[in-house]
Amino acid sequence: PASARARVPVPSATPKPAHLAGSSKDAQTSLEIYFPAPAGIDDEHAARLLLAVLLQQKLDVVRERLGASYGVQIAHESRVGPGLLHIYGELVPARAGAALAAVLESIATFDQTEDFLSNFVRARRALLQQLLLRGSDVLEYELAFVARHRLPVNYFDELAKRVASLRPDDVRRAAREVAPQNRVILLRGRRDYVTAAYAHAGISNVQWIR
Repeated sequence: PASARARVPVPSATPKPAHLAGSSKDAQTSLEIYFPAPAGIDDEHAARLLLAVLLQQKLDVVRERLGASYGVQIAHESRVGPGLLHIYGELVPARAGAALAAVLESIATFDQTEDFLSNFVRARRALLQQLLLRGSDVLEYELAFVARHRLPVNYFDELAKRVASLRPDDVRRAAREVAPQNRVILLRGRRDYVTAAYAHAGISNVQWIR
């Protein structure tokens, strides 16, 4: 929810992870992870978008193999001010710890598996299709985007070209922004489930918020 996101602190200039917990009576345990990104649009924009697609492939394991969530999603949010990479989803309370651990491991090891190169090619193709086959329904969004960031009107055409030219090392450079010290994690749900989830993931420095 927007109200919860508004209370999440922005990491300081000297990054260190923040692990937050909130108590609620909701049936599920909600997970949100934030990684800050630079303000505006820069040369890493294409690589960040591709990183998000690659990480989404890895995060699907939480639902498909663990059965511990109803789907964990990821979105890169570009803003005039500081941007962010936002991971969010609803977790099965009794398996929230396994889900959180799997999410963090997926982020940390996304490029360390044998199928990384094939995953990279598949993710790049999917992102290219999204950019090249976009319909008229996204035109209003694109016009607002280029106006907000003061970009050329053909920015999305150029973005597709940049995505097509990306190499694995480009995404690895962008992935430095999702290092553990940059993350802000927020878990909300029944206090006993949230406490157990953090413990299962090996995280002890947890701050409870209202």
